[in-house]
Amino acid sequence: MLVHGAEWGSLTEVYADALNLYNKDGKTISHQECSRQLYRYFGYGRPDINRAIECTKNRITLIGFGELKDGEAHTYDLPLPFNFSTSKICRRLTATLAYFSSTIPTRQKYRVAQCWFEIENAKDNLIDSRVDTDRYAPTRGTLQHEIFENDDTVVWDENKAIQIKVNCRGDAVKKFHGTIPYALMVSFEIKNAVDIDVYAKVAERIATKVKPNP
Repeated sequence: MLVHGAEWGSLTEVYADALNLYNKDGKTISHQECSRQLYRYFGYGRPDINRAIECTKNRITLIGFGELKDGEAHTYDLPLPFNFSTSKICRRLTATLAYFSSTIPTRQKYRVAQCWFEIENAKDNLIDSRVDTDRYAPTRGTLQHEIFENDDTVVWDENKAIQIKVNCRGDAVKKFHGTIPYALMVSFEIKNAVDIDVYAKVAERIATKVKPNP
């Protein structure tokens, strides 16, 4: 939860200037190299605790958790009942995965197991532009935190959902025994001033899928 609200924000330019991450033309070096350098110094950025502990009209946060064996995966549906085709709506998806893996300190690949999430069933230009870290940095430890943004108009079926798939496999060993506990937090929000009740719309779609215990 602490990391889930974190981002670089305005610190990107401040640290890029302090670390002299510019070429001869005065422009920053490649996004991947800049991301790699900045990630080494301040990880996922400055935490914003309120973003993790409460929702707003334009933002909803969902929590998933479980345990995975070697080769297993859990898939979570995130319904997006919105029309993104009529106007430019700035949308953001933040996903944070934390898990506990035993270690083998004598090996370079010290994690016995690796877990990671993937975004599936999302159309191009829906939520495919990364903010801050590149695609490789978040999967090096046992905490994956990624932010995606986009404001392109895109045809999207309001009855569809994207999937966040949490995977597990052996890392320091080809196959491990036991289970790996994990927790997943996912937030979806609309950033610009559009009168859309994101929380109510998503919560209603999720509630219809929850079956009460007999």
